[in-house]
Amino acid sequence: MSPATIVMICLICVGCAIGIAGLVVAAIHGLRLRKAAKKAGFSSREDVQQLMKRIEALGPRVEETKQRYEVVAERLESLSATTDNLKYLRGKFDQATGLFRGLKF
Repeated sequence: MSPATIVMICLICVGCAIGIAGLVVAAIHGLRLRKAAKKAGFSSREDVQQLMKRIEALGPRVEETKQRYEVVAERLESLSATTDNLKYLRGKFDQATGLFRGLKF
């Protein structure tokens, strides 16, 4: 056997070992996922599918809520600016009428 053939056989063995190690890691992650699903109360694939359907149905509601919060944030920012403007105007008014407050008519 030539050295090239031996190197090729070694590389094939290393590739197979890496492939088997990948399958073992995938199996371990699958078992962990299965244990977590049982812990969460999912006993069958149908339960998971029902949960996925409910999650997909919540998508539009989440978008609506997000848009509402954005509108509320804009209104709150506008209200804050208006409040600051009113405080400024009240200060100016107090400065302008400060001498006449003590007078009684």
